[in-house]
Amino acid sequence: MYRSTNSPLISPFEQAEATHKDVVIASLKKELHELRDLETDFVRLNDEIAALESKYALLLDEKDRNEKEHRVKMDINKKTILDMRADIDSLKLQIHKASVEVEDTLRENTTLKRMCDNRATEISSLMASNREL
Repeated sequence: MYRSTNSPLISPFEQAEATHKDVVIASLKKELHELRDLETDFVRLNDEIAALESKYALLLDEKDRNEKEHRVKMDINKKTILDMRADIDSLKLQIHKASVEVEDTLRENTTLKRMCDNRATEISSLMASNREL
């Protein structure tokens, strides 16, 4: 396209214009190279962002799943605690009833022992009276 810069047929104006065009072409090539590098960086960063967004979505799903599992476990534990408290209250009532029964039985036994002792004394007294007769 251009004549050689060493050629005597090129005027200084043509030589300056050719030099200017060479500078512009070199500048455009450099800019093109920089833009390609920037595009490569952009694509790489875009891929990283997409990967991070995907990882974030997975972690968010895992977090939601863990929170749901935690809520279910908490509900189960609350129900278990309520059931155990009810069982404890029931057992306390049974223990109280059993204690009352034991106390009643103890009183009855004490009364029966006194009656037996009285009868034994009465029998001894009657036997002593019988011997005297």
